[in-house]
Amino acid sequence: MICPKCKTEYRKGYTKCSDCGENLVSKIIQNQGGKEEWLFKFGEITAQKALSILFFLGLFPLLFAAIIFGKYLYIANTYMKGIWFIQNGQKMYTETMANNLPLGVFGGLIFFIISVLVWKVTCELLIIIFRAIETYTKKHKEV
Repeated sequence: MICPKCKTEYRKGYTKCSDCGENLVSKIIQNQGGKEEWLFKFGEITAQKALSILFFLGLFPLLFAAIIFGKYLYIANTYMKGIWFIQNGQKMYTETMANNLPLGVFGGLIFFIISVLVWKVTCELLIIIFRAIETYTKKHKEV
């Protein structure tokens, strides 16, 4: 007999787990190589795993914001670009306004790096808060 929750093995004759109180089963049914379907089970995922998923999903909006910010820097910042050309056998010079591509790429990259660091710190603080809540509820559940 095995506890489906904490995976503790028991001899025959026992019906409940002495650690968590779950009903024992004779065989654990595993799906897809032993991985649980965490996506469809609510309340069984740990705070750390949930926030890990949230962190990686949060990278997509940050990347999008960094691209928009880099594009803004590229369009909003121009400089005078000198162009030499030959016309009718004479060497001519003119200047034209050009968008600043290096500033846009570099600014977008710096924006992405800083926003990922802030997002990481935020997720780490959320893990600390959720662990404190889990500890508080476990402590007061036992009392």
